[in-house]
Amino acid sequence: MKIVYRMSVVLLLSVVIFSCSKEDNTAPENTDVNSELLLIDKATVRAPENAFDSFKSVQSEIETKGVPSFPMSRGDFSALYGAAGNPGSLTAKSANMIADQLMVVEEVGFETYILDRTKYSDFAKEAIIKIAAEGYLPELTESEEFASLSEFEQVLLKDINQISKDFNEGLGRSAFTAKSVNCTINGQPAPCTATLAVAGAAIGGAICGLPCAIGGGIIGGIIGWFADGGGK
Repeated sequence: MKIVYRMSVVLLLSVVIFSCSKEDNTAPENTDVNSELLLIDKATVRAPENAFDSFKSVQSEIETKGVPSFPMSRGDFSALYGAAGNPGSLTAKSANMIADQLMVVEEVGFETYILDRTKYSDFAKEAIIKIAAEGYLPELTESEEFASLSEFEQVLLKDINQISKDFNEGLGRSAFTAKSVNCTINGQPAPCTATLAVAGAAIGGAICGLPCAIGGGIIGGIIGWFADGGGK
């Protein structure tokens, strides 16, 4: 996968989208998906279908007001976080980590990153790659392999699958045939907006659990939108 457009600016943007909230949260971050830190907290998990709506709201805010100047003011922080609908419980630290890891995805490729740099089960890794390559998988939950996953991975894969569906439907098929497509998955062209939304969700889930998966999908979508030529 190659991210080619205004990545340095978008990296800064992605870092600050959620950072105006909960900055006093000092809970440790952990990239081990088997950690007790990642046990499901159903009270804090936001519906995954909010991810595309939040992405569109942040996109609209940027298109209307432009990319904020840096360092950003508290008012700019609040405007972007509010536009996103205050999703999940992502902290500034975890947003930084997700953005940093998306840069690693750009360097090593989506498939290599998921296979070699995440601690998900083999089935979960293969499912994440397939979702990124093919879009929503209606048959995802029907296999014995899915039934044998931990509750965390089952919910994470459902969320990633839903995020992919919402982004793909929201973007429309024209996004997959546009000449400006700049990313690849399994060697095939793909819109960065949808592909990096999936990548961001997978990375967010690995870093700080299910609420971060939703936020990671939004961050990935914004980075992908710029990579696809948005924000010009």
